[in-house]
Amino acid sequence: MRGLGWSDDDVPTDEARLVTTAGHAVYGDHCLYLPFAHSYDVGGELWPDDFWGSLPGWSSRPAGREEFKAHIDAAIERFAEQLGPPDCDVRTEGRHLTIGRYSRRYAAWRRDGNILVIGVALDGYSYAQDEEAVIYIGEFATDRPFPDAAGFLNLMHT
Repeated sequence: MRGLGWSDDDVPTDEARLVTTAGHAVYGDHCLYLPFAHSYDVGGELWPDDFWGSLPGWSSRPAGREEFKAHIDAAIERFAEQLGPPDCDVRTEGRHLTIGRYSRRYAAWRRDGNILVIGVALDGYSYAQDEEAVIYIGEFATDRPFPDAAGFLNLMHT
């Protein structure tokens, strides 16, 4: 990863391990956990300032749920162009008290004992009030069944 220009200097958060040349924080000791879009509201006590939008390589603008979902769909399509259709593609809808109605999509590709997931996780910096779209690569047994939509959230851990 350092050969790609990723660095462990000046990472934007304490939990990050590396930062890409585009300014994206990379997490995980035994996996790759790479957020590529965040859904959050600036203002109030939790986010008085636009933390993510102020970091190098990031931009911020008012956007709704549909645009956030479009980022996830686009990432899934780009990976599918290279890897073929996902081995698992699940969607869920529900209600979370802090963000109102939501819908989530997770797509996964299995290769030998590993899994690549594109999906939505809860942002730890907001105490799980906000969301982030992530690329996750980690170990996943070849005979392990894919989790349902709710289980994918627990699958992606750092």
